Amino acid sequence: LGIAFSWKAGDAWYATIPDPATLDLFRPALTGSAEKIGHNLKYDLAVLLNQGLQVTGPFFDTLLAHIILYADQRHTMDYLAESLLGYSPVKLTDLTTNKEGEGDPDDLFAHAAAKSKDLDMTAIPLEQLAEYAAEDADITFKLAELLRPELEAAGQHRVFHEIESPLLPVLVAMENEGITLDLDILKDSGNELEQRITTLSASILQL
Repeated sequence: LGIAFSWKAGDAWYATIPDPATLDLFRPALTGSAEKIGHNLKYDLAVLLNQGLQVTGPFFDTLLAHIILYADQRHTMDYLAESLLGYSPVKLTDLTTNKEGEGDPDDLFAHAAAKSKDLDMTAIPLEQLAEYAAEDADITFKLAELLRPELEAAGQHRVFHEIESPLLPVLVAMENEGITLDLDILKDSGNELEQRITTLSASILQL
């Protein structure tokens, strides 16, 4: 539907992408040498690759940075915003309630938002969607500014920039390519395992 982006704390923008030609307007920025910041960048890179746009590094993934620094904590953007920035961002479910904050029991989209991550984003009014997405971009930019010096202080700078970040497009390419599967061998393996399970089950019952 669109791309939200920010290059300065406090400033963020949302551009609608109605067709592939519009996406091409962003190709020079996304394939150039500027650092690309995001939270769970692998997902964004995969979405763009599916649209024929292969984003090039360098990358700064705030999700990866936080995992390296605080492996035992949660790593969602909302959690990072609240714990590190002291800010509670707008939730998708917030966009599905009325002005009084009460959900409409007859609103199927609100029900889906509460029960599922598979939301129909097209049901959100453009102005609200733009504000929600731009806020995400702004928060992610601020998180990167905060986590960058922490990586240096923790001595994890090289691990992050030389190992973890360069792997992002590699993993995306591998997932996009997939693997070749021999269905005949898979079927034979399934039959063999089924026979072993039957034999083991009989042995267990006998014991």
